[in-house]
Amino acid sequence: MGVVLSLLCFTLSANAQNIDPQVSIPNTVRTFVHKMYIEGVPFNEVAKIPADTALPILTAMLNEPREEEYLPNIVVTLGMLSDKRAVKTLVDFSTRSEKHSKMSRAQAIAKTSAVMSLGYIVNKTGDIEALTFLKEGVDPNVWDSRNLKWKSDLYPTITDRNNQLAIMSVLGLGISGHPEAQKTLRDLKNPAVNSRFEVMRKTLPSMDGVVDEAVKAHSQISRYGLKKYYTK
Repeated sequence: MGVVLSLLCFTLSANAQNIDPQVSIPNTVRTFVHKMYIEGVPFNEVAKIPADTALPILTAMLNEPREEEYLPNIVVTLGMLSDKRAVKTLVDFSTRSEKHSKMSRAQAIAKTSAVMSLGYIVNKTGDIEALTFLKEGVDPNVWDSRNLKWKSDLYPTITDRNNQLAIMSVLGLGISGHPEAQKTLRDLKNPAVNSRFEVMRKTLPSMDGVVDEAVKAHSQISRYGLKKYYTK
């Protein structure tokens, strides 16, 4: 798995464990997202969790203050369930305001990780709403038009916040393995075809490396699938 993609998932503990069929599903889901994962939430373990049961549990957890520390794991797991019913939940979470004027580090990471996580859903379902949200989101200026209200010390300025959201959109496109995502990534590599991308490249020079990582991931995922990609 690519270095950027593996590190961007919130890391909370050492080793993933198999889902225990003897434990009730609600408790299993909560236990799973409460674990710490050095290399990010394990995709192949999420595949063992039934989406029909997990989706309402995880969605409810997004609104529970006591779960704040685990929000990054929750949103990534929601994406990895690869169910289009989670698209609205992830989009709404990434853009919603929070009660406190300054969010915690976990909240801020979760906001941006929710964007990237849409790529998992696109990969399995080809959901147009999620794909469009990611394609448009590669432009930092688009996030202003989405009327975001949240701020965080992790991203000191609005520009920092929007740039990070754009980066996560690019990574989400890479994870998706979708043909239309590939076109957007190619355009980002050749900004001359779009003046908007040319300006972005100058204001966000780190984007080049992120796009390279996303292009590489997209190539592998579209060829081998997510399961094999995360097994490597």
